[in-house]
Formats: sequence, structure tokens, C-alpha cells
Amino acid sequence: MTAGLATAAPAGASPAGTRPGVPAARVTAVLLVLVNVLVLAGTPGPVRAAVVLPVVVLLPGAWVMRVIGLRRPAGWDAVLHVVAFGLCFLLAVSLAVAVVPIAGALSTVGCLIGFDLAMGALLGVAAVRAVPLTGPAEVEEPGWGWPRLPVRPADLTAVALAALAVVLAVAGAARLNAGGSGTLTALALTAGAMALFGASLPGERAPGSRSARVRDQAAATTVFLLGLAVLLATSLRGTGVTGHDIKIEMHALHATLTAGQWQPGGMAPDYTACLSITTLPAFLHHLLGIAPLDVFRVCYQVLFAGVGVGVFLLARRLLPTGGAVAAAGLFVAFPTFVNDMPMLNRQELALIFFTVAMLALLDDRGSRRHRLVTFAVMAAGLTVSHYSTTYVTVGLLFSGWLLLRTPALAVAVRRRTGRPDRSGRPPARWPARVVAGLPGWRGAHPVPPPLLGPRLVLLLVVFSVGWSVCTGSGGGLLRTVQDTMAAVQRSNSQSADAVGYSFFGGRPARTDEQVLRDYLAARGAPADPGAAGRLATTCPVRLVPADTLPETPAGRGLQAVGIPPATVTAASRIAAVALFQLGAILGLMLLWWATRRSSGPARVLTALGLAALGLLAATVVLPQLSLNYGLLRLFQQFLILLAPMVVILLTTALGGFRRHLPAAGAAVVVTACFVSTSGLLPQFLGGYPPQLNLNNAGAYYRAWYAAAEDVTAASWLGASVPAGAVVAADSADTALLRAGTRFDPREGVAPGIVPADAYLRIDADADGRARAVIVADDRILTIGFPLRCVAAGRPLLYARDGRLVYGPT
Repeated sequence: MTAGLATAAPAGASPAGTRPGVPAARVTAVLLVLVNVLVLAGTPGPVRAAVVLPVVVLLPGAWVMRVIGLRRPAGWDAVLHVVAFGLCFLLAVSLAVAVVPIAGALSTVGCLIGFDLAMGALLGVAAVRAVPLTGPAEVEEPGWGWPRLPVRPADLTAVALAALAVVLAVAGAARLNAGGSGTLTALALTAGAMALFGASLPGERAPGSRSARVRDQAAATTVFLLGLAVLLATSLRGTGVTGHDIKIEMHALHATLTAGQWQPGGMAPDYTACLSITTLPAFLHHLLGIAPLDVFRVCYQVLFAGVGVGVFLLARRLLPTGGAVAAAGLFVAFPTFVNDMPMLNRQELALIFFTVAMLALLDDRGSRRHRLVTFAVMAAGLTVSHYSTTYVTVGLLFSGWLLLRTPALAVAVRRRTGRPDRSGRPPARWPARVVAGLPGWRGAHPVPPPLLGPRLVLLLVVFSVGWSVCTGSGGGLLRTVQDTMAAVQRSNSQSADAVGYSFFGGRPARTDEQVLRDYLAARGAPADPGAAGRLATTCPVRLVPADTLPETPAGRGLQAVGIPPATVTAASRIAAVALFQLGAILGLMLLWWATRRSSGPARVLTALGLAALGLLAATVVLPQLSLNYGLLRLFQQFLILLAPMVVILLTTALGGFRRHLPAAGAAVVVTACFVSTSGLLPQFLGGYPPQLNLNNAGAYYRAWYAAAEDVTAASWLGASVPAGAVVAADSADTALLRAGTRFDPREGVAPGIVPADAYLRIDADADGRARAVIVADDRILTIGFPLRCVAAGRPLLYARDGRLVYGPT
């Protein structure tokens, strides 16, 4: 097989024409044997996962890319593409294993056999096609190996600090879970901020030189490690399933493992339709030998951290290395990345495919056929991973294509000055300080026609519609469309609280009391004013004040000079909002003007950025669109395209790209943004609501944290309460019970809304007061009331550590 896959090697190449880092047939065979030995021998999970995960992801991805003839520049560009293709391969294999009508197919041995057979088929295709290992280079940097040049000390320091941040983040999460402080996590974020600042500083390397490419690889490594540290600091919190969407995702995964096959539909059909949280994690669980939860909170975080590298690679087409790092730093610093992405595993996997698809759209170095194949494969992976991200991508591509076709914004084919500059140089009239430092216009390369077109949009539409029909997962989209149309017809001003983050406008946020009143009314609170008044008198419901960090010595020092520390933190958050939103808008305007005579990737990026802003604005005008997806999650996805715009505006405003001082100023601003949004600043000053990654307190801790006592109570209820019984629980326990038991509880615990025939799961203090968590309109509230108001007449079945379970009245 090796002979069939090789061609004559050029002088100086390794034998048989192999390239450094490319798995040849013999190496592939050795790795496959190693995987089989580790799995069949029952090697302990952590050791097995550390070896098997890279092999089962990278090995098939490398061979798939070789079969289709796709080669990427050395380093992280190749790694990111290999990971994306490898995940697509595993999604296909896991689906085949999960639907084959053979008992025990979705088991350790069955998954191993399925992987071996699929790899054998892939190698057979490569052998039949006699895939060469050498040939005409598609890119200017041939080979897959990492450049072998000394790395400057500053780059090594940034990589070392980012690696230290990962270690400290893991240790910090473990310490917090044991009831300790968040000091280690704070040190991890501090090391990450220092790494981000160091890697964002301008360098001295000549653009395009080998030494510059080495710095790019070091910078990309720093971005990857920084993102991983931030993700693990949140994902590793809790003994059980900690988070919001991840609880339903775990329910879908447990249902797949229990059934031994993929079963779309059930309690959450929109979730079970996502292979990213059903067949794929079940497949990895069996091969890696780790707990199903660890597939989500460890393996998926390692994979998703590569999206930050994708943002760096995309920004690097326009910006110097330091500016590209700053763009990736903005992506990592966004609040959704810090607080929510580890709880959205299906979207994490989808964003990997989305990022590589965007790189294919904006690439001008490969052949059109290879870019089309790459986009098609990524579109398939995106479709089966997360339906909402797919729908958003359809809207983005369609809007971007329309913008490119609009005369006012289309590529200028002919102007008064003649044909556009095909060399890719920026227009002469544009101020030199704006674009002089941008390497995105490549003078030596012809500009291919844009890949974005109606056929790509139609392809994604066909994939998404076909998959939703096959799995019945289109209900969420239909409900959103129906709710939006109904709201438009009745001029409804309903809005998700996330809209309050936006500068585009929107209705002022409701008060906590209004949210609580509407929540109770929707769950059966007495509508009669007299009955409601009597209930409020005998069983008053009180909002529990939100947690606040105690003031630190630094915060008290600010207070002594008349500056409340909470004001400082709040001002930093407002400044971050301005940086993200106004920076994206104005930076996009700058890039649109700079590319008005261009027809290259920068112009396509501008059109996609305008489309992204349009979709964001639509979720504000029609806020029902954000209820099922979330405005902040949408902004996080679009930051993959918009983050470079923010850096362009920031550096231009500070003086331009030709001087080092403005670029250093941009590094300072981006690092300061990370310090604020990651929770470091409020942790240092106090007087502000705590974040889950740094504290055992705060809104997310109350609503989504799963302590050992919570897991024990949920396990007892799942094993002791009869199947089919009605269970009532607050928002926090409802999510936990859905994740770990067969029950779908009735959400909502408060006087007057708990059914008499329901089992009741409630938390209570020693003084006889119950506490319940309410999650409504993206807001987390805690209420307190007398325990007797919900427990009177009910037998107490379970009581431990303040966790109570009552039977029906």
C-alpha cells in the first residue's frame, strides 16, 4: 500500500516522498494497532483518552484531506482542517454504528470495530486512487511539518504563560469544587492575560519570512492554550452536570447510551437530532473509556479551543500577527465564551465547522474545487451538529450573497479609473495609515472569483431541511417563525433580556418583580385578586438579594477616595460593550471603504460582516428571534468574522498600523477587556456580582451548579419515585433531574403553583424557609418563602444536607 501511495520524491525529501508529519500507511497501521490494544486491554480512561483521542480525530482527518487532495500551510492551519475533517468522519462512523440493526453495536467493541472498518475503507480508497504524497503545491508553503526555526524568547514566554494558565485553571476548578477559594483560577486568568498581552504586541519579523511564520505558529499556540484555560475554568466546575443546556444534552446522551442506539425524538427532539450530543459523544465515551460527562467538559473543550485559532487565521489574512492575536483575544474575552460556551456542547462542535467553512469561503490560495469540497463537508458536519447554528449560517450566507450582488455594495468591475486593481493593492486615495500595515492584499497572487454564491446557500438549505425532516428537529425553527409573525401582527414588544446588551435599542428591561409575577402567573398562580392577596399575606414570596463579592483592600482603597469599586467594574463592562459593538460597526465601515475597488476575500468578508450586523439588528427589531438562540450566542458566532474589524478600528483610531505604539495600545485595550469580562477585575476589587469560574456564589452558581449533595438527591429521587409520577422542582433542580433521571419535571416551585398530586423536590434552610431558583427571560432569580406553604400535608420522603423530597398530598 505504501508503494501505491507514493511517487518519486524530489531531492532532499524523505523516502517515498513522504512529508514530515503526514501519517504514511505504516505509521497509520501502527497507530491503529495501538488504539486497538489500549481499548481492548481496558487501559484506564485518562491515559487511554490522552492517546486515543488525538489518533481517532487527527488520523482519519489527515487521510480524508489526502484523498480529496487538499493541502494546507504548515502548522495550525493544517491542524484545524484535519480536526474538522476528522470530526466529520467520526460523526459519520458514530451514526452508522448507532443505527446498524445489530445488538451491542454501540458498545466498546462495536465502536472499535466500526472505527477500524471505516479506516480500512478510507485507506482502501486512498490505495485505489493511488494518492500521491507529493505534487504541485496548492499553497505557497508546501508540507505539513512545523517550521524548524528558533522561537524568540517573547513568543516562548507567551506560550509558557498560556500553558501555565491551563494547569492553574484545572487546579483552580478542583479547589473551588472542594469548597476552597478561587485564587488558583484568578492566577490562571492573570497568566492568560499576560500571555495575551505579550502575543498581541507588534513584532520585528519581516512579513512573509520563515521567522514570521514561526511567530505565527507560536501566537496561534498561545491563543489555543488561552482559550482552553478559559473554557476549562468553567467546564470543570461542579461534581455533577453543571450548566444550562448541557443538562438537556446529557439527557440526550444518556438516552442514546441506555438504548444502545440513536433514537431521535423523545422528550427533547431538537436535542436528540444533534449527533454532536448523541452518537458522537457515545462513540467517544466507549473508545476513550472516560465518563460521558468528561467527553463534554474535557474533550469538547480541547476541540473547541481551536476555534480561537481559526479566528486568528482568518484575521491574519488582514492583520499583522499581533493584531490577529488581539482579534482572537476578543473572541475569547466575549462573555458568552467565558461563561456559557462550555455549557453549549452542540454549538461548540458546530462552530468548529462554521469556522473552517468561513476559511474556505475567504481562501484565495487553493483551487475552487477543493474549497467547494471543504465547504460542502463542513456544511454537512454543521447540519448534523446544531440546527440553530445551521439556520443562522443560511441567513448569513444568503444575506452576504445579496450584498455582493447589490450594485451599491457589489464588487466594482469597472470604475472611472478603469478595471479594479487585480493585484490586490488598496486604493490610492485611502489614507495610508489605515491599510499600510494590513497584509491582506497579496500583490503576487491573482484574486479568484468569490466562492460565495446561491449554490452554496442552496446546498446548506437542502442539508438543513433534509435533516430536519428526517429527524423531526424543525419544530424549533417553525415555532420561532410563528411567534415572530404573531408578534409582528399584534405589535408585541416582547424581548429577551439579552437585548439589553445591545446599543441598537429595544424595550427597557423589566424589573425583577415583573419577571417574577409573570413567571408565577404562567405556572398557575391564582388569577383572582382576592385569592392572590390572601396567599401573599399568609405565604409571602420574597426575592433573595443577589450575591455580591466582598470588597477587597484594593476596592476599599478606591472607596476611600470616593470611587465605588462596583462603578469601576460596571464602567469597564460598558466599555467592553462599546468595544465589541461600536468597534465591529465602525471597523466594518472602514474595511468596506478600503475594499470598495477590490474583488478579493476582504470584500467577501466585508459582505459577510454586513450581513452579520443585519441579522443582529433583526434580533433586536424582532426579539422573538433571540428567544430560542440568544443574542449573545449569535454575537459570539459572528465574532469569528467581526473581531478583525474591531482591531482594525482600534488600531486605526490609535494611529495606524505602521507604528508600533498604536499596535501596543490595541494590545493593552484588548487585554484590559479580557481582564474585565473574565471576572478578574471584579474579583480584584469586589462589590460586584461573582462569576461561576471564580466563586462558589452568584446567579450561575445558584441556577446551574451541581454539588455532590444535589447529585445524591437527584439519584435517590430517580431510583425511588415511581416511573410516570409527576415531579415538581424549581428551575435548577428541573434541569438537573432532566440530565440524570428519566423524569421531565414540572418546572416551578412557589406557594400556589405546586400540584397536589406531584412529588416535590425543594431546598430549605434550618429555619424553615424554602429557597427556589427561577430562570425566566435569561434572568436568574432566587425566591424565599415559608416551607410550610408548599410542604403542608405532604409526607417527607428524603432529607439530607438541606435537600428535601416530599410525596403527594
